[in-house]
Amino acid sequence: MPGISIVIVSLVTLMVVVHRFSLAAETSRKAIHVGMGVICLAFPWLFSNSRSVDLLAVLAVTTLLVIRWRKPALGDVLHRIERLSIGELLFPIGVAIVFRLSDGDPRTYLPSIAILTFADTAGAIVGRRFGKTLYRTNAGQKSVEGSLAVFLVSFLIVIVSGISSDPLTNFLIAVVVSLVATMAEGILGAGTDNLVLPIAVFALIFILQNHIWPDLLARIALIAGTGLFLFCVRKLTSLNGGGLLSATVFAYLSFALGGPRFLIAPCLLFIIHLATTYRFQELSQMEHSADSISAVAIPGLIWVTLGVTTNIPHQQCYHGFCLTMMAQACFLHSATRKFLGKQSGVLVGAIKVLAVGAACDLWWFAGVAAIVLIPVIPISGNLTRPSQAILAFLFSLIALIL
Repeated sequence: MPGISIVIVSLVTLMVVVHRFSLAAETSRKAIHVGMGVICLAFPWLFSNSRSVDLLAVLAVTTLLVIRWRKPALGDVLHRIERLSIGELLFPIGVAIVFRLSDGDPRTYLPSIAILTFADTAGAIVGRRFGKTLYRTNAGQKSVEGSLAVFLVSFLIVIVSGISSDPLTNFLIAVVVSLVATMAEGILGAGTDNLVLPIAVFALIFILQNHIWPDLLARIALIAGTGLFLFCVRKLTSLNGGGLLSATVFAYLSFALGGPRFLIAPCLLFIIHLATTYRFQELSQMEHSADSISAVAIPGLIWVTLGVTTNIPHQQCYHGFCLTMMAQACFLHSATRKFLGKQSGVLVGAIKVLAVGAACDLWWFAGVAAIVLIPVIPISGNLTRPSQAILAFLFSLIALIL
């Protein structure tokens, strides 16, 4: 397999050269990142099928695991950094998945890998050197300057890729992809962006390439409007930068995959919770990041995804989505009251659950669901975020089955 041999020789040469230059830990790691990305950009011309790329990914991950275990001198170019990262293991997996999904088509494969290679690196370099305006995420501290670099490089890559023959449509696709890529890069940490970012970019390009410009404008307006609103009320909430970005991504995915009405329940949940808690100064000690938003978002997004990928009726998926939001209203109220050291406040909690249930177009169904949830309010304050996510989805699933 000449293609695999070329890639292996290129990767070994890259690691030897970077090792010889004795660069700083982060610099050598970014040099490897860019070098691997450039090599992977040649895959559509080196490989005619995805099986070869899959095999190469298995070989790469196995070799990198051995390097982590044995710690040879050559492995220092990857493992001298102090922060936890599994990015080098996820990189070949992300590339292999995108190559398989795109079937090696350069029009969708190249921008996905190029954004991972160059935009991510540009964000790290600019953020480290010029970053002054900082925000916190699960990944640590990020900078607005670094995020802006991610956006600009991603935008240029998509523009040059020419996803659409219509200049305006191509421009708007580039804006949407760049906005989501920037938010994803800002949220993700520990190298997980090496897996999520290329897959997300590919999915966006694949979905958006056939959309017309009014729909693209609506998506841009939603992202910008949601982000601006959350930024304006950030001091009234406990959301940090990662939480703000995650909430914006959740709103976009709900709208893009499900439609406008999928925004009603989460908006009600956020506004009602904010209206009933902003006056408590004690909540300023709390900080909610991407993991907190994910606990709320993932159960609902499962239903949204099922609605577009399976034969389950769209209406049923919408009811499931609303049910998860009702359960989250219950859990969020209980956890907040527990943190404040107050009584469970069953009446107020019941009003919140019923108000969020108003988004469901079957009033009697939402009422029955609320009757089940309300007795849970006094005992759900100690639930962990993963437990909240799991129970919210199970509640919605059982309610729909029964």
